Amino acid sequence: MNLSGLHTLAAGLSQQRMQKGGEACQRAYELLAQAKLSQFKDTKLLEGAVANFMAAIRHSRRDVDAYLGMGYVLLLLRDFARAERYLLTALRLNRQHPDVQVLLAELVARRKRPPLRTQQSMSLFQGQPQTSDQWDRLYDAVEAEIRQSVAAALAEPLPAASLKREQVAKLTQVLEQLQTGYAALSKQVRSLEAEFEIEALQNALRPLELLLRRMQDRLKVSQAFGNLAESMRRIRQGLQRDLQQLNQIQPQTLADFEARLESYSDSCDSFADLLDAWEAAGHPIAELLHDYEFLLALVESLQEKLDERSQDAESKA
Repeated sequence: MNLSGLHTLAAGLSQQRMQKGGEACQRAYELLAQAKLSQFKDTKLLEGAVANFMAAIRHSRRDVDAYLGMGYVLLLLRDFARAERYLLTALRLNRQHPDVQVLLAELVARRKRPPLRTQQSMSLFQGQPQTSDQWDRLYDAVEAEIRQSVAAALAEPLPAASLKREQVAKLTQVLEQLQTGYAALSKQVRSLEAEFEIEALQNALRPLELLLRRMQDRLKVSQAFGNLAESMRRIRQGLQRDLQQLNQIQPQTLADFEARLESYSDSCDSFADLLDAWEAAGHPIAELLHDYEFLLALVESLQEKLDERSQDAESKA
């Protein structure tokens, strides 16, 4: 591998950051060259190279050579999980760089993926991590927590939208738990942004985002269920009142009842559209369907009685 070919400075940085990043990267490659003379047996030199590559990365987040150098040293140290992360970042920054492909191929040949750490990331350190190893351990722990949280959330059946108060309460509780967990994980991911590219962690959080949206939609639909049930209750009361009064009214007031009947029919059409849309979206509508069918029966009864009264009025005219 041509080590000198790895060392380039990222364009577009300010002169001060470019100088600091370049100096750190240069020191890292000098230490790496010294380590090569001992056939990479001097791990202190390699650890010094890691520290300097980390400093270079902090000064230049788009310096592909700093990520490559970091990945190469970690590969030598047989820290394959961390090496993969830096090499994949280098690949994202420059897919055409020949050394990226070489090192990734070497990684595939050597690596044995270690098990995920299971400790809670928030309790790993007292205060802010101080060393590159601590930062990487924190990254791994956050990554593990995200995977575990996503797996646990996906394993639980989502409560459906419902009219029942206890079901809506359960839906609200699950949503609040998801929101709290997602907010905590997002905060942990953001805390790593100063040291790492966090796009992979953000992508890992996407299933929780989708779950949150689905839960929010189901809670919103549950509230709409309640609104529709209340609207149907009011229409039902009006229909029952009109049915009771219809036999007692004068023929000249039939037009008022016919106008209300048309309004009732329009409302039923609107209710049907809502029910069809919810059913098409996969929401259970059985709780509302019985009330809707009863409402239709009342509308039909009112229509029949109005027809009878109209015929009676015409025959007497």
